[in-house]
Amino acid sequence: MLKPRHFFHFLVAFILVRGLLSSWIPLMEFTEARYAEVTRRILADGDWISLSFIGDQPFWAKPPLAFWSVALSFIVFGMNEFAARLPSLIYLLLSAWMMVDWAGRSGSGELRFSIGLVFLSMLIVMQASGSILTDPLLTLVCILIMRSFWELMMHDSWRWFFALWIALGLGLLTKGPVVPVLCGLACGGWLLLKGDLMLFLRRVRVIRGCLVMVIIAAPWYLAAEKATPGFIDYFIVGEHYLRYTQSEWAGDKYGAVKDMPLFTVWLYLLIGAFPWSFIVLGGIAGKIKGRIAGDIIADMRGLSSFDVYLISWIFMPILFFSFAKNVIPTYVMPAIPALSFLAAKHFNPGAKKLLMIASANLIAFGILSALIFSFYFEGHRYNQRPVIDKYQALSKKAPGPIFYSDHELFSVLFYLNGQVKFGRGLWEFFENPGNLYVAERDRWLESTQYRLEKSCSLEFRHDDVSLWFCPAVDSPRP
Repeated sequence: MLKPRHFFHFLVAFILVRGLLSSWIPLMEFTEARYAEVTRRILADGDWISLSFIGDQPFWAKPPLAFWSVALSFIVFGMNEFAARLPSLIYLLLSAWMMVDWAGRSGSGELRFSIGLVFLSMLIVMQASGSILTDPLLTLVCILIMRSFWELMMHDSWRWFFALWIALGLGLLTKGPVVPVLCGLACGGWLLLKGDLMLFLRRVRVIRGCLVMVIIAAPWYLAAEKATPGFIDYFIVGEHYLRYTQSEWAGDKYGAVKDMPLFTVWLYLLIGAFPWSFIVLGGIAGKIKGRIAGDIIADMRGLSSFDVYLISWIFMPILFFSFAKNVIPTYVMPAIPALSFLAAKHFNPGAKKLLMIASANLIAFGILSALIFSFYFEGHRYNQRPVIDKYQALSKKAPGPIFYSDHELFSVLFYLNGQVKFGRGLWEFFENPGNLYVAERDRWLESTQYRLEKSCSLEFRHDDVSLWFCPAVDSPRP
């Protein structure tokens, strides 16, 4: 049995590693910077209903709940990388706590800290806890839904009835209809095996529950549709149906095609749940080795109802995404809590080894993250913070606006609070009466270098971006 103090020590180390990395690593294109900029616009525009993308373009790809939490973090801690990533860390820590509490109240109290440790030491959890994503909140909501449903089926309680349907309403505000679908498939798979439909109808009270769910989620959906007509059609039909069924959805306004072979999500699960996915597979192989089919079937029949529930929780959502035309690694996150339960319950290597494996994985993750950033991403063109830092230092001595010779970059918009112009032609700016800074991409430099060298001075280079200072007449150099 893992002792509480060992779990607490790991928890402190986890928070320190993630907090330091979150504060140090800049926001880079595309997803993190895009989500940070969408959230910045909430505060800049004062509009908490219609999320904004670039200029007047609305952001219809996601509901607002995760963005609202990041906006609140900005209000409390300032507009920086740590504040942007803090909600993800909090949501996954709460997810671990909820699993520990669930295990402690469900007859698996001796394993409760092991379950939390397994969950927090999975690769995708360590990565997502320091990223600006909607998936950490989705994971927490899914745990609440799955626990509430289980408790409601075991013990008829209005408390768990409201918890279930409130969580489903919050799921609609987190990711949309995909949340009821994923959790419904997981619960439905277990119900089919259990074969007690009448108990489900009596305790879940679907009609009343849907009313609770709609009361929570519908006001925002209706307000968003009123503010930006076309939202519901794009979000429900486009983001949920067309994105799932079409590998090259032509109507996608925000993302790139993520077309992957069928069943790629299983590979994502294997990697995302590292190292515990390999430990579970090794344990299963060890149990199967040398045994006949009848013995294996007998063992499966000996699984508890809760074990079957966990298995359905893992396999049904993953099976759903196995046939999706667009799939990314974070799609496996709703299944990670159930895998953590099963790994700690049936493939537990013992408290000492478990702690060693989890600690080694955390240390390796921290070191590798720092090395990968230092030797690759720090100088990557997706990292524009060095250019922005240099510009801000220079503009303190010689103030002036900055022009980026490129399409809109979300990290630049975020770091400069939107005070930047983008484009691919410099001519209109050379008549600027005051100081001007130009961040020029190498791809455009050949056509503009002569005029830049004639009127400006090169101050800084970062990857394929050169920063030029174009002074006003008689203006001192910075």
